[in-house]
Amino acid sequence: MLVEPNFDRVQHIANRLRPLDRKEVFSQRWDDDPNAMAKEYLEAAEPSWVFSDPVTREPIYYCGMFAIRPGCFGIFGWGTPLFPRVAGEVTRTMRRVMVPAAATIGHRFECACLAEKESAIRWLERLGATVESTLVAYGRNREDFKMLVWRF
Repeated sequence: MLVEPNFDRVQHIANRLRPLDRKEVFSQRWDDDPNAMAKEYLEAAEPSWVFSDPVTREPIYYCGMFAIRPGCFGIFGWGTPLFPRVAGEVTRTMRRVMVPAAATIGHRFECACLAEKESAIRWLERLGATVESTLVAYGRNREDFKMLVWRF
């Protein structure tokens, strides 16, 4: 269920991240503070979306985009271990809404994905992204990343 992003929802997700999401996000930050991360992402992302469990309404997944430079946007997504409950809706929304909308506002969308998140990389490829490069020792603890891009 798609709900309006707000600090409480994003903070809820940030404090319950899947282990690989936690590793991916915090390896690209100066700190390990999920509350600061939630605040910063919510302020920077435009647009962004929160997906909640359709029964319990618990926030599960947060994603969005932010401007990097003219025509170029970064995209992100992270969630809790309950992600499988909303994965189908997230995929459908990405295909039907987010990717087509992106094509109207920019020409390059990129996502730095932790290289060991192989299933996430395959998922992004099914959504139309291509692996552009490997970013060796990109994370603060020398984690490798894959740069996935959509070009319009």
